[in-house]
Amino acid sequence: MENDTYCVTYLRCADECARDGHFRFAPNMRLLLAIVAFSAFSVFAEEPKTEQKPGPAGGSAGPVSGSAGAKAGSAEKLKPDPTPISGSGEALDTLPSDYRLLVGQCMERFQARDFTGALVAADKADKLMPPTVWTINVRGAVAIERRQFKEGEAYCVEALQKDAQFFPALFNLCEIPFLKGRYAEARAMWEKLLAGYPAQRNSIVRDGTPELLIYRIFLCYLLDRDLNKAKAWLDRLPFPSDTAAYYYAHAAWEKANGHEDQWKYWLRQAEFIWPAAKRTNFTDVLMQIGWIKSDQPETIDASRTPSLSPK
Repeated sequence: MENDTYCVTYLRCADECARDGHFRFAPNMRLLLAIVAFSAFSVFAEEPKTEQKPGPAGGSAGPVSGSAGAKAGSAEKLKPDPTPISGSGEALDTLPSDYRLLVGQCMERFQARDFTGALVAADKADKLMPPTVWTINVRGAVAIERRQFKEGEAYCVEALQKDAQFFPALFNLCEIPFLKGRYAEARAMWEKLLAGYPAQRNSIVRDGTPELLIYRIFLCYLLDRDLNKAKAWLDRLPFPSDTAAYYYAHAAWEKANGHEDQWKYWLRQAEFIWPAAKRTNFTDVLMQIGWIKSDQPETIDASRTPSLSPK
């Protein structure tokens, strides 16, 4: 976990315990833990920081990038955060610096839901060198976000022809049935990705991809109104965790069960603890299904909001 995550872990634990009634004097305990957290931050803040590289490209329609830096292939479109691994194709850090800069711009624009801007940056990148999995995947993610599913699928397949294990493209293919409301099909695809994800990765680098996949599988069950299985997947999310998945999954659970106050509570907690760049992998899908609104340049049609009525 990064330094800021260490500092808020005490506060998160205090909030959870207070909420569950474990602390009789929750405000005083939270103040005490805040002091401890501040002390911890003073220690961790002295650790040397290394330069972070831009990640892959993805978006609500699968990963496009990753803000935590690294190799080619984040797990959720322009995301996830921490960045997941990619296949054996062109590692982003081996490509020319000017090209990497433009790929980074693609991801930033995509995460801001400025899909036109993302494609402009991809066009510029493709003028520097032949299309790579990075720009091809961005084009696929944008097409899927715009519900141009055949075009999006074609781009994902093209990226996978260059690198069969390129995770952002694999993830984006799962988005297509999800956005069509075929949750069982999308869930099976994400479960396959999770089962095949290298377990040793987490022992080497803090990687939020498994949490992202669990979150999306959970949402599929939730939207299908299979609450028992949804709860089982919800319980698989660790706390404390490496991503905001725990918070947004609990928010979605409360929303689906008609508890608006608790839905808002979990959203506030996520916004308090996690910076915006680390929330996009989890908020984008909520925008896709119309549960939260966006004032960004391009977003989903709220009329597509799925029904939550029991089957």
